[in-house]
Order: sequence, then structure tokens, then C-alpha cells
Amino acid sequence: MKISVDYREKGSGIIDLLCKEEVAVEVKKLSYGDYVINDSITIERKTARDFLISIIDGRLFNQLSNL
Repeated sequence: MKISVDYREKGSGIIDLLCKEEVAVEVKKLSYGDYVINDSITIERKTARDFLISIIDGRLFNQLSNL
């Protein structure tokens, strides 16, 4: 399994967890989403705070359409 991770996710701790599971991890700038699994599944990770801010500032639905 190969997972591409957006470089802004470094502080989340998820990259470390993936590396411990011997997953092939590539950290880079992604055009959209935070994680791409096997070049076919894109995931946008949101904290509760980020989710609410995304709704308020109108980013959420744009991000969804990009996914």
C-alpha cells in the first residue's frame, strides 16, 4: 500500500503511525485532500474546529467538490 500525505499533515502524528505499520509513505504537497491511498482514494482530514471553520468560511463544499 502506498499513501501520499500532504506536507501540512506532519504535525498530526499520522505519518509516524503509518511508518510503524510499514506503509510506503510519500510526503509532498497535494493539490487537494490530505491523504491519497494507492493513487485512487483521497481523504480530507478535519478536526472538529477546522470542520466548523470550513463551513463558516465556505471552503467545505468547494473541498468536497474537489474530492
